[in-house]
Amino acid sequence: MGLTREKFFEIKERFERAIGPVAAGFILDLVDLATYGVVGLLFGLLIGSFVGWYLTGVLRVSNKWRPVLSMLAGIYCMMPGTEFIPVGTIVGACVRFFEPPAKKYHTRNKVDQHRKS
Repeated sequence: MGLTREKFFEIKERFERAIGPVAAGFILDLVDLATYGVVGLLFGLLIGSFVGWYLTGVLRVSNKWRPVLSMLAGIYCMMPGTEFIPVGTIVGACVRFFEPPAKKYHTRNKVDQHRKS
């Protein structure tokens, strides 16, 4: 009745799906805060683009959109006045909110099929 390996990976997948974009936006906001002032003007584009590239890889964004989103992340970290506005977190939350509903999990479908037979 404990936590099986299959159940653990299901919970992990659900957690990543729920938290992923919001956490990525929060990380980008922290990088934006760290590149405050002159540091942001000089290095914000470079640092923000690298962080954006990494985060889009973690979120499994298609290769078509990765360079565009990475550059937007760099521009966001370079722009003055955005340090205290959590745009990344808000965008991450909106991405998750407006996407279509998730498919049902495999284990649930197996249980339903077993009950029908």
